[in-house]
Amino acid sequence: MRSVVRSIASILVLGLVAPAHGQVSPGQPQLFTIEGIVAPDQATADKVGYDPVSIGFEGGSGLRWLGVVAARSLQGDSFQGKEMIETLLPNSPNLLVTGPSEVVSKLQKAPNGSRVVAQGMLIPATRNWMLEKVDILPAPAGR
Repeated sequence: MRSVVRSIASILVLGLVAPAHGQVSPGQPQLFTIEGIVAPDQATADKVGYDPVSIGFEGGSGLRWLGVVAARSLQGDSFQGKEMIETLLPNSPNLLVTGPSEVVSKLQKAPNGSRVVAQGMLIPATRNWMLEKVDILPAPAGR
């Protein structure tokens, strides 16, 4: 009987110690992907996505707005991706982008209304997002 009680107690303790699904660790770099519509300003970005996100560039070379339509973490977890976006919203700009110049310039030069898929390593606590890949897709129909 005692071994059964110990086993149950161990299971309960391990269940409490295990990290919660979707929990964001603010200090750990995480692969982060955003899909969004490039917008000229915050109001427009808010209309085309579930959250408007401002992106600042290394050296203060401009600001872009994205209306976020999807965000994912390393495992493709959209719940965690949305949670990561929510933690960034109080900051201005929300993200600080660095990376290879040919990748960063794709995001800087993307025309308003185009759909962008950007991926890189994000450190949530500092908002630094080291871009690895940016794809510019055709604008959605009706835009």
